[in-house]
Amino acid sequence: MAARDTPEVPSFPNSSVARTLAIVGDTWAFLVLRACFFGLRRFDEIQKSLGIARNVLSSRLEDLVQNEVLEKVLYQERPNRYEYRLTEKARDLYPSLLAMIRWGDDWCADDGAVPLILKHETCGKRLLVDMVCSECEEDINARVVKFRDGPGAGRSPRPQKRRRRSSNPDSYEAVRACSVARTLKIIGDPWTIGVIREAFFGAHRFDEIQANLGIARNILTDRLRALTTNGILERRLYQNRPQRYEYRVTDKGLALYPSLIALMRWGDTWLDEGKGKPVELMHRVCQKTFSPIAVCHECREPVYAKDVSYADGPGAVHRSAEDATAAAE
Repeated sequence: MAARDTPEVPSFPNSSVARTLAIVGDTWAFLVLRACFFGLRRFDEIQKSLGIARNVLSSRLEDLVQNEVLEKVLYQERPNRYEYRLTEKARDLYPSLLAMIRWGDDWCADDGAVPLILKHETCGKRLLVDMVCSECEEDINARVVKFRDGPGAGRSPRPQKRRRRSSNPDSYEAVRACSVARTLKIIGDPWTIGVIREAFFGAHRFDEIQANLGIARNILTDRLRALTTNGILERRLYQNRPQRYEYRVTDKGLALYPSLIALMRWGDTWLDEGKGKPVELMHRVCQKTFSPIAVCHECREPVYAKDVSYADGPGAVHRSAEDATAAAE
């Protein structure tokens, strides 16, 4: 009997952003980290601040500890009680958090009513974060960046199935309005990120994106529909008889670029699997390979969590933890 051919294992282009989202892209996981950045450490206070179901919070904390993003520290005996502290690995995610806050504020806040005002204590001004080139310190956007394969380029097995999202996405903001949650509701999915990545890299047509990602056609159709509905991509007719369309990044989509490269930098730093960066970025202005750095728009100094304070903005919404927990379950 002839040997049966070994089936080809579906693969996905190596992506530091996808690797990052596999750990912290779950919306609840990132909101737990947001709570920790706000100074909360103990289970009950995190649960109350988010209105998250206790079993969901336990699961997310366990995963974050296992991935060394949080550290579980005993603070009381008999009975044993623990608190959760940010590790160096977690603190390095702060630029990603800030970039997502800015995008959510700019594009998802009705009439500019942002939920949260950030103050940069270093200069005393309201904090708006910009991403700059590590080499020349000039602002970075998608139009001034070229890319090339890095030493970690290649393909890997498709991302494992992630947790099912809440059937009620509004539950993520049940206690507190949150620009991070609004951003993650749109981009917090490896396939969605993969489609956006391909669009930034110049792939605009369905068959081209499908071939590059190895994505099932029905899944790609779903993600493209969501991205066009949310105004990230624009569907344009490029051929008649038969009609065919391509997908172009809108201004709203281009504004996501700082968030994406911040997530990519974190994945490059912590999740390169010993192979190096899958993609290297080159700044067209200074012609050097760079890493993005988060700086204050006003004083241009690098931003660290310890130097930022928070206050409610005009779009702040607070509800009872009891109502929020009911919505999250």
